[in-house]
Amino acid sequence: MKRRRSIRWFSLLCALTLATGAGAQQVVFVQGHSETLFRGRIVDSLTREPLPAAVISLVSKNSFDQTTVRNFVTDTLGYFRFECPAGPHNRIEATFLGYRPKTVYLATDEPERNLGDIPMAQSVEKIDEVVVRARLQMYRMKGDTTIYLPRAVNTMKDDKMIEILRHMPGVEVTEDGNVTILGQPVERTYVNQKLLFGEDPAVAIRQLEAREVASIEAYDEVDEADAVKHGKNARKRKVLNVVTFKKFAKSLTAKGLVAAGSDLRRNVDGDLPARYRVSGEAGSYSEALQIAASGQTNNLTQPGSTPYATYRASNADASVSGKKDAHKYGASYRYAGFVSEQLRHSQSDYFPTSYFTSQRERDTTRRDNRSDEHSFQGNYTYQTEKTLLVTSLTGAISNGSDFEELLQATDRDGAPLSATRRSSRSKSDSHTIRWQLSASRTLPNDNRLSLFGGLSYTDRQSRGLSYESRRSEEGTTLLDQSTFAPAPDRNFWGELSYGFSLGDAGNLSFSAAANYTGWTKRRLVTDRLTGAVDAARSENALDNTTTWSPKASYFLQHGRHQLSAMFEYVLEQRDYADRQRNIAYDRLFHHLTGALRYTLRQARSSFDVYASTMYKPLWAQDFSSRIDDTAPLNLKAGNPLLRPEKTHDLRLEFEQIHRSTSFGASLGCTLHDDPVIYRRTYFEQATPLPRYDDFEAPAGSTLRTPENGPKYLSAHASVKYKTRIAPLRLFFTAEGGYRYANPQTLLYDRSGRAHNHAADLEVGLTTNFSPQLRIGLHSVTSAQWERGLGIRSRLLNQHVKANLQWDITPGLFFATDYTWLHIASPTLGDTDSHLLNLSLGYRILKERGRIALNAYDLLNRYAAVTSSQSLQSVSYYWTRMGSNYFTVSFEFRFNIRQ
Repeated sequence: MKRRRSIRWFSLLCALTLATGAGAQQVVFVQGHSETLFRGRIVDSLTREPLPAAVISLVSKNSFDQTTVRNFVTDTLGYFRFECPAGPHNRIEATFLGYRPKTVYLATDEPERNLGDIPMAQSVEKIDEVVVRARLQMYRMKGDTTIYLPRAVNTMKDDKMIEILRHMPGVEVTEDGNVTILGQPVERTYVNQKLLFGEDPAVAIRQLEAREVASIEAYDEVDEADAVKHGKNARKRKVLNVVTFKKFAKSLTAKGLVAAGSDLRRNVDGDLPARYRVSGEAGSYSEALQIAASGQTNNLTQPGSTPYATYRASNADASVSGKKDAHKYGASYRYAGFVSEQLRHSQSDYFPTSYFTSQRERDTTRRDNRSDEHSFQGNYTYQTEKTLLVTSLTGAISNGSDFEELLQATDRDGAPLSATRRSSRSKSDSHTIRWQLSASRTLPNDNRLSLFGGLSYTDRQSRGLSYESRRSEEGTTLLDQSTFAPAPDRNFWGELSYGFSLGDAGNLSFSAAANYTGWTKRRLVTDRLTGAVDAARSENALDNTTTWSPKASYFLQHGRHQLSAMFEYVLEQRDYADRQRNIAYDRLFHHLTGALRYTLRQARSSFDVYASTMYKPLWAQDFSSRIDDTAPLNLKAGNPLLRPEKTHDLRLEFEQIHRSTSFGASLGCTLHDDPVIYRRTYFEQATPLPRYDDFEAPAGSTLRTPENGPKYLSAHASVKYKTRIAPLRLFFTAEGGYRYANPQTLLYDRSGRAHNHAADLEVGLTTNFSPQLRIGLHSVTSAQWERGLGIRSRLLNQHVKANLQWDITPGLFFATDYTWLHIASPTLGDTDSHLLNLSLGYRILKERGRIALNAYDLLNRYAAVTSSQSLQSVSYYWTRMGSNYFTVSFEFRFNIRQ
């Protein structure tokens, strides 16, 4: 505040000095008897913000045609007032740094005249000068509306609007354009109060260029669809209104990119594989109709996003949406094709037990995959003040093939224990159809009736064949093959709701819902030599889940306060039948769930309290009483007597904005009732298991089975901080979190409480030196440590990324990013990975085109290592990457605003 006041008073002093100096140079000072009192205010033409310390120059002529100039200065609220003789040639000229001069003529015979608000337009060419010299505020408040000011951020030529929001306090932005403000997601984006880019709020954020944006307004508005259900107590959603320098009612966009290159290292055949990417997108957007299409194909692999040795992907999208009066409609189509080859190595080091001193498991997996999917969606909405009807139809057709080869070896106490080799091929075809309908109607007594329902059906035609051979330390060998058969899935649901209006006291509604899901899995395992069926590993299972749930809900929206409550009784019927093993059982579960939430949302802060009692539905594999030996030494089986876990949560969240700084904190705890824990049983020798049709567990293997454990507590806490360091022209973000849990742990022949700790710290720095240079630094540190059953384990991951963007000249640009990944473990030691990418290019065709040379993974030192840990073992995973390559690219884009 002191700094801002100092700048303001310094500006006033400079303006007064200028006014005094200009007054000293006047040619003639005329005193007239007929003078008019003029008053008014100087404001920004777009945001209507007052402009303090603007210089008002009064230019007038006397009867001798002599010109006089008198200067005035607006006050801190932009107001001015002065007296001058009446005359047809008298005028004022308003000037303000970063704005175009404004001239207003004062011809009048009235004794007093109010000029009102005099708007001044920003000078786009001088915005950067204003940012550097004045350290402009990042936002201002106008009632409950937050107005973000883009001129406080230095944006580069190719930046989109998303870059402006990324630096604003209290705003979180994902890479795909989803925005959250003070914990509340943005659900709509208007452009000059028009919904030009459709219902998806991220489209406008991705399409608008940063230099087009004059200001961004964030405020709450009533959700008109929810208003049909809750009347005046309807919930409010967060929306953005983007004010642009140039007003337009239609936007035409197009973008195309072609890139070609090759690897920088030769493959096993001595060749340099080619690399390419071709993409394009086009769209026409207006308030009544939005049409968009895009497509791309490429074989570029990049660590972290495409962890494959070879990779080729293609996709195409097309969509149309619009509205007319009370009708809204939309349709979309998407194609996705994928071909990949993945090679992965893993290693698991087990902690010492009473059965062994050391055990290490290593495997190599090669997987080739191909898939194609076509999907479509159509939707229709009819909405009036009292009626809401929404229906949609979705369909998908997919097919694919898969080849996998696994080599696995296990050593115990330095000696070979077992070896496994498996190869499998499969093909699949799938057809899915899904339809849903939602209808709401306001009744004459201001009560409301709602209906929601739908159905989904999937027909999976999966066929496959796998071969497997195993060898144990006793010298026994297993040869088998598996086949997979078609299996359909079904899902039906429906809900009927009736709501009562309680006036200012809120809304109360009662509903009844039903849901049915049918899941099928078929697998036949036979001996390759004798043809005998392995019943323990074969499966022909049908799992049906049917739920009935009456529910009562309460909702109140009163100003900035929001209160909601929900209580639901769930009756769940689970039917499981395995025809292959002649096993069938029924389970009936009763659950009482509820949630209570209070939210206080103010313009610069939000406070949220949430409490709930829920249950976690069990997975089908948790019920299954068959052995899953996909990993031969890590066997899995279900438990037909398992009960669902219930959780009781309490969470508090707070976030506040102060000037250019935002701060947030959250605190929560969860009580786990009937938690699902896993018992691990170790087999020193090959052991038949009568419970599982005499399946023989290999020597050195571990069988994991679920069961219900005693209650335990988990807690978490996190803080986040974001600020602008104006003297250094830096944006700083920091976020840290801590999690703790003490569940009951079962490990071999021991049981006890475990103490699991995890901590994360994320720090980011971004420079804001000028529109020509941006430097960023981002660091993520995560640590895990566990203690229990006499075992201590710890793991540390460090991920640091630095990037630089530099416009060397108006046409020449350079970009680079460097990534360092460090893993510290007591068993594997320290592992480091390095990744360096470079790009050098030039803008052509009036900056609509770009040609660039791009190099990826120049250092060729990216290890692609990930890790995980438990009280049983520490595991590491290496993935072979094909990322050391270069491309030459050409990109062209244009935006036409009409």
